[in-house]
Amino acid sequence: MLLWPAALPSDVHVTDCLCAACVGCAAVYSCSVKLGPGGMEALIRLGGGDMRRTLNILQSCHMACDVVDETGVYLTTGNPLPADIETVMQWLLNDPFIQTFQNVTKLQIDRGVALVDIIRELHPWIFNIQSLPPKVRITLVEKLADIEHRLAYGCSEQLQLGALVAAFSLVRDEIVAAAK
Repeated sequence: MLLWPAALPSDVHVTDCLCAACVGCAAVYSCSVKLGPGGMEALIRLGGGDMRRTLNILQSCHMACDVVDETGVYLTTGNPLPADIETVMQWLLNDPFIQTFQNVTKLQIDRGVALVDIIRELHPWIFNIQSLPPKVRITLVEKLADIEHRLAYGCSEQLQLGALVAAFSLVRDEIVAAAK
């Protein structure tokens, strides 16, 4: 009998296992994993329910940083920080096309973040903005999926960044109209 939903680890189970791993590590190897603010949540989020992956991230971050905090976890794994994604979302929704393109390019260079990672992190933001009209949400999700697909097949990141900024620029008028 297959118990698919019950077989998936919940955040609580992953947290319990991570705490046990941290305590077990200290007891057996005399190494103490110091968890800082947001560290546990970042490990759980980036591990995506895969305990092996979560433990690998923990181990890598512990080796690279004195304290396993949110920033350390994201930087160790090469994922964009949530604050960076929030900033990108602000640029996409508010700034002119050229300025947004330049800002995101600079962020990619400064932080070493790939466009596909930014797009992956933008998806939840689109669904969490309650004031976004359904038609706009559908358009943006469709455009992001197309961009991610093209990136997977080797299209230019700069060209696809232009497509990302253009997608948000095109729906900006609809967002403003819905807000009135």
